[in-house]
Amino acid sequence: MPTYVMLMKMESGGAGVDDEPITEAIAEGAPESHKMIESFGGKVKGIYMTMGQYDFLAIMEFPDDESCARAALKSREFGGSTETMRAFPESEWPAIAQGA
Repeated sequence: MPTYVMLMKMESGGAGVDDEPITEAIAEGAPESHKMIESFGGKVKGIYMTMGQYDFLAIMEFPDDESCARAALKSREFGGSTETMRAFPESEWPAIAQGA
């Protein structure tokens, strides 16, 4: 399955649905994010809290771009903004280079 990287910036409040402090929203990890990704046919490879411009990074697999796009749109309901990128593993580089 294709791999995707999603970067997320959180807005004020917890998961964007109420006034829950972010520390409470993340205290149990990200089980709702896992469920949401899986509901679109995706698989979570890892979710990380990051330092810098973005607050979280998710590495996921989806069957196709459309499934990932649907999950990216849905993830906005957790609060904040996202940036999603398709990631090509090194094993796919030769085929990409041959088509150039």
